[in-house]
Amino acid sequence: MDNLNTASEVLLIIVSSVLSVFLVVAIIAGIKLIQILQSVKRITAKAEKLAESAEAVGDFFRKSAGPVALGKFLTGIADTVIKRRKAKGE
Repeated sequence: MDNLNTASEVLLIIVSSVLSVFLVVAIIAGIKLIQILQSVKRITAKAEKLAESAEAVGDFFRKSAGPVALGKFLTGIADTVIKRRKAKGE
């Protein structure tokens, strides 16, 4: 009967030790997971800001493409008129 108590005590110590180690590892893994998730959250926030900035730049160029094209068109006409006047000797 004494061997049975000793064996059960040894088994209890082993199981308690394994559970304690598992608990410590689980706590550390949980903390690291929370840190990783916070990093991912910061990265996604920065990516959203970057996407919004890129969208704003795209809108700016889309809106300014018409006036720029018109300006180039008018400049081309003015250059053509000036060249023809010089060619005619005016």
